[in-house]
Amino acid sequence: MKRVYLETNFIIDLLRPLKSGQASALSDRFGKDVAPAIPWCCFKEAERTLPRIIQEDLAFTDNAGSFLGLLHVSQPKVAGEVRASVNRFLDAARGEALRSHSSVQARLRELQDRVECLGPNERATELTIKIGRAKELKPFDEMILGSVLADAERLSAQEKYFCSLNRRDFEPTTRNDLQSEYQRVGVTFAAHFRVP
Repeated sequence: MKRVYLETNFIIDLLRPLKSGQASALSDRFGKDVAPAIPWCCFKEAERTLPRIIQEDLAFTDNAGSFLGLLHVSQPKVAGEVRASVNRFLDAARGEALRSHSSVQARLRELQDRVECLGPNERATELTIKIGRAKELKPFDEMILGSVLADAERLSAQEKYFCSLNRRDFEPTTRNDLQSEYQRVGVTFAAHFRVP
């Protein structure tokens, strides 16, 4: 089974209303050929971020309703023809927004139950501090990277991937020392959620 490390952007892509097909496909593989692991701090960061993402995904409902009102004035015949369909569509989107907002906690818990949640530990803290000195990252990103590297150290022979859309902070480049850290612990970085 492949060990796949994920982080906050996977949680967001999986739980947002406009889901990522890659995140859903990878989630379907959990427990089959993929053993997912997500640092504990990612769930806290997602809990804080998801309400804003839900709002952004479904913000079109406000503008669509306003446009329908404008259409009613400028083209009343057209507005009359589409009003019922548009209102059903907007009701469905607003209902999804309400369900999404009210179920954030439950959906985060459900996901947390399906993955190994990497809790804080002494080795992860040591690596977080080391990384913090070598590469300037935001505190959550330092903790994520420290947790991934610490867990990967203890799993010697397993095939391991770190999948993150956050290329700026986690992708190895000539400007950072991440490639040597990933090689040291046997992790392959992927800037997507397609695990071979």
